[in-house]
Amino acid sequence: MPRHLYHFRGKVLRNRIEQAGFACVSEKSLPFDPFYIAMLSEKYRSGKDRALLGLWKGFGFWWKTFKDERGSSSKLFIFRKG
Repeated sequence: MPRHLYHFRGKVLRNRIEQAGFACVSEKSLPFDPFYIAMLSEKYRSGKDRALLGLWKGFGFWWKTFKDERGSSSKLFIFRKG
């Protein structure tokens, strides 16, 4: 998405933050984020509101990660100083 400067792999992000003295408490995927991202991408790509196409593509991405969250591109990490 155009609003991000960097995209980190979860393993790299986790390692860097743990090196800074934090401990990972929880890691979760965000199951509805593929729909939102795909809808925005279609709008930016075409300049038109193509919400249905975005929803369909989002469903495809969501389905790929349904049984294996490790493939999810949208994750929430919770750390604590420790």
